[in-house]
Amino acid sequence: MTRPRLTLLLSVPLGMIWMAGAAMAASDAVPPAVDETNPAVAAGPEDSPNAPEKLPPAARKNPYESPVQERVDTTRPTFDGRTITVNAGGNLQAAINSSNPGDVIELEPGAVFTGTFVLPVKDNPDSKWVLIRTAGTQPPEGQRIDPAVHSASMAVIQANDRKDTPAIRTASGANHYRFENLTIRAHQDPEEFRYRVYNLIELSPGKEVTAATQTLEHAPHHIVFDRVYVYGNKKIGTRRGFAFNGRHLAVINSYVTEIKERGADSQAICGWMGPGPFKIENNFLAGAGENIMFGGGNARIENLVPSDIEIVRNHIYKPLSWREGDPAYEGTKWVVKNLLELKSGQRVLIEGNTFENHWGGQGQGGFSILFTPRSSRGRNPWVVVQDVLFQHNTMKNVAQGISILGDDNNNPNDTPTNNIVIHNNLFEDLGAFDSRAYWLIWLRESFHTTISNNSVHFTSPEQKHGISLSNNRPKVGQFTQATHVRFVDNVIEYQHYGFKGNALKVGTETLVSNFPHLDMSGNFFLQKPGDTRNLADLYPTDSSFTNNTFVEAGESFDPGDAGVDMELLLQKQQNHRGE
Repeated sequence: MTRPRLTLLLSVPLGMIWMAGAAMAASDAVPPAVDETNPAVAAGPEDSPNAPEKLPPAARKNPYESPVQERVDTTRPTFDGRTITVNAGGNLQAAINSSNPGDVIELEPGAVFTGTFVLPVKDNPDSKWVLIRTAGTQPPEGQRIDPAVHSASMAVIQANDRKDTPAIRTASGANHYRFENLTIRAHQDPEEFRYRVYNLIELSPGKEVTAATQTLEHAPHHIVFDRVYVYGNKKIGTRRGFAFNGRHLAVINSYVTEIKERGADSQAICGWMGPGPFKIENNFLAGAGENIMFGGGNARIENLVPSDIEIVRNHIYKPLSWREGDPAYEGTKWVVKNLLELKSGQRVLIEGNTFENHWGGQGQGGFSILFTPRSSRGRNPWVVVQDVLFQHNTMKNVAQGISILGDDNNNPNDTPTNNIVIHNNLFEDLGAFDSRAYWLIWLRESFHTTISNNSVHFTSPEQKHGISLSNNRPKVGQFTQATHVRFVDNVIEYQHYGFKGNALKVGTETLVSNFPHLDMSGNFFLQKPGDTRNLADLYPTDSSFTNNTFVEAGESFDPGDAGVDMELLLQKQQNHRGE
């Protein structure tokens, strides 16, 4: 039986792909064996003429299986200890300090507790949890909270007005805390709130730990926020909702908003010096800079890369009230960048999310999703973006789509981007805020990219770009190509340029120069009205480009198994709005 597919409108064009620099030929040759008995080879620096040649990254055996190896278990535990009640005016920190693993701390509904509440380490040989929640009736488990319905009865944990003081902070190694049915917010009084909060909830090693002394034992771990309402200062902003710098950390079924800043990036959730695993599931997340980001800051532990990250069934959103010139604009120019960025991350599942509203700005080209390895000032040369599965997502009302950067062109990193899979996604209203709309852009060398079963719809037939494969000219020795790309079974509205590389002709020249070992097959390219070119003449006739169909404007067609499987996509997104 043919799977349900989305049939795109034929009156709108295809997206272009743009790739990095034109030119170094790649080789399939196996590097010569290294003679470890030769000291000049075994011990030589990497820029030595005797340094061993690096093998390219290997392909994953099944690109459509989740790459996540270790998962955060968010199953609600049992609590067999005391119930500690804290009423309005009570001492919440004292209750936290005196609690034992297995205890429940219940806060009076509607009470406000102001300060920085520190989660200490407790003797916990049985790995029991401490639960902190609002007393009384609880929101349904497994459903995202709705502030309009639930917040009035929630107890409030509020940051104070001192500089760089979060509402919640972990001591080094703090573990096994769970928060439920709470509001956690920045101080809201603009007269009293003199300083901006950097990390509203800071899950990081304690302040006493320095870059020279930090180890994995300092990382907080096994901390879950479930059905919480988190928001920053509505007037002056808050830099970050959650600093995610630990192990086994999760935010689920929650609502995070008003995370925004002038003059600096802000994130609803950001992690840069924790090993993972992490779970971000079934949340509403509104952040101005990057809604979610991993990497960006330097890890203090050598070779640490945030790993085993699950980002599933979230609504990742930027309100139009933050967009200058929009009728809803509220008048403050917040720094707006991307919806999701991985600057350092591996074994990442991004599934069943809705990404909505993105217009770029502040030095950004408007790309919604970035897979871009970056090391701050080159201090973490081991940063990498690899083994990422981006599937069953919807992206709508955005300026541009996805950017894949092969390596850090500012501060070279050790391993190029590899094993990125973009599968069964719906892109609609692409180019909503930018006539230059790109669906994909490749920059510099990457390995083993799979682009399959996506449906791509642009806002306007006047869009000029689409799928781009270009960048500035590479320096000697820098990466230039996207090697082993599978581009199969997609349904895409064909923009003016289609597949275009920098200083290269559309089609064959771009693909041959920039895509060694290409498999492009089974795709449907929908020609825009008024385009009288024979598009098939622009593309290769060899085995790298087979069974692709160019559909003229107004012509009916049956995509078969190409394009997005809507039934599967909706199934994976189930409950992401709290249904």
